[in-house]
Amino acid sequence: MSLWLLVYAITFHPADVQAAELQCPAETPELSLNQTVRVLNWNVQYMGSKNNVFWYDLPINMSAEEKAKYTTVDYPSQSDITSTLDEVARVIKDENPDLVMLQEVDQNSGRTHNVDQVAELQQRLGGAYPCQSEAYYWKASFVPHPNIATSVGMKLLTLSKYKIESATRHQLPLIPQSWLQQQFNLKRAVLESRLPVKNGTPFVALNTHLSAFSQGSDTMEKQIAKLNSLLQGLDKEKLNWILGGDFNLLPPGISNKMVHPTAEAYYNEVSEIEPLFASYASVFTTKELQGPDRARYFSYLSNSPLVEEMDRTIDYIFHARSVVVKGGRVRQKDTQKISDHMPLIADFSLTKP
Repeated sequence: MSLWLLVYAITFHPADVQAAELQCPAETPELSLNQTVRVLNWNVQYMGSKNNVFWYDLPINMSAEEKAKYTTVDYPSQSDITSTLDEVARVIKDENPDLVMLQEVDQNSGRTHNVDQVAELQQRLGGAYPCQSEAYYWKASFVPHPNIATSVGMKLLTLSKYKIESATRHQLPLIPQSWLQQQFNLKRAVLESRLPVKNGTPFVALNTHLSAFSQGSDTMEKQIAKLNSLLQGLDKEKLNWILGGDFNLLPPGISNKMVHPTAEAYYNEVSEIEPLFASYASVFTTKELQGPDRARYFSYLSNSPLVEEMDRTIDYIFHARSVVVKGGRVRQKDTQKISDHMPLIADFSLTKP
């Protein structure tokens, strides 16, 4: 009994729905109807840089003998974290988005030298984003895994130039594991931020990061169903919304045979993301993601030494049909040495739903 109490005490137990952390000065300006809003979405890989092959980066079906040929690390160095924070801030400043949605931001985590990445990034951005909402989706005082064996704290983070009036954390379905494994594993979530709009209804920004390494289970179907339910609710409220994140899923019509052979086992033949594309609009259309120029939308470059170039799209921004897309792209040219994911940038116009 004492062991179970200890495990419970050092791990994270969020409710299905709970208030998320929110900081936003009262005097922050509000969005306006018909305003163009620029959004940047990016998985920043806990600021770990592209200088490393991490312990989980080699293919899951690679033999121990083959893995022994490569040098991997458990943690990034402090200098890697500092330089990556600098680079992430550089890109954000250059794009000058109104809303920044980041995944894999560490805060006071032993694996990243207890650096408060939220505070460090905000310091580099010089007060440009007075409002921030955040939600943990991995948190434990100690993780008893041979490649971790320290504390973890990883968040979804949304930064805004405009007022956020409320923030909510929605729990996503977990990978089916034993109770003990689930306590120390990621508890993936959706971070909902509601921004008031002058003379209009609130604009809702949803930030998420779906499961990886969930093969052999129906986790992804359940997580997509949860997202579908949230979006249906927002549509019933007649609200403008966007949903951005790292979905860890290939586009509809893109087979797992179309990625690097070492990554094939991570994806199913038919992508579980199809219901979202069937029901909602995406900044990058199915036609674009399947077409001859689909490499323009690739958003991921593995850290694996066996993979030499980007080969897949797994990051997306969906939006309400009342939100007008004025442009969207993946910033590939100068970001491939920062994270294993590339930032997505999209411009929207807020109309009356």
